[in-house]
Amino acid sequence: MNLSFETKRLLVRPLSNSETIPAEQIISILSDDVTRYLPPTWQGISDVDKAMSWLDDRIKDENLFLLKSKTDKDIIGFLFLDGIAVDMDSDLESVLGSDQVNESEELRVGYVLSESVWGQGLASELIQSLLQKLKKIGSVKPLVGGVVKENGASAQVLLKNAFSYRNSENGIDFYQYKYG
Repeated sequence: MNLSFETKRLLVRPLSNSETIPAEQIISILSDDVTRYLPPTWQGISDVDKAMSWLDDRIKDENLFLLKSKTDKDIIGFLFLDGIAVDMDSDLESVLGSDQVNESEELRVGYVLSESVWGQGLASELIQSLLQKLKKIGSVKPLVGGVVKENGASAQVLLKNAFSYRNSENGIDFYQYKYG
């Protein structure tokens, strides 16, 4: 088994360091509306060089997962997990149940979905399935997601999936899910 998992309508799998994504797909997903609440380095991804630079930065900084539609296998977004050191050849259970998760850290989650699939409940479905996968593994750290105050839709996704408000910092509301 590897780090991949599925939801009812999504295939979720890690992007390996040696793999690439066509710049046009990245540009299409990271539209101005999609990135309006994200950091400036995620905005204005409008050409091949910017798209490939964005991808390189994500691969270096975080564990990047591709979100693909089960129906047509198109890439429709990305999932980011930060706070674990992942060997892409390991399985998720052994990584999250090991000392690769720092005891003092939490697991941070983020996602972006193409504007073309907004309003279909895919974000809630993704987070729900991620929580189920992590719960099945056991002994995982609190899962935290940060949302800019103006992005009420993303806050609702977290609240719908039993995250609770934790704190605000620099205009970002943080929500946390604790396994009990």
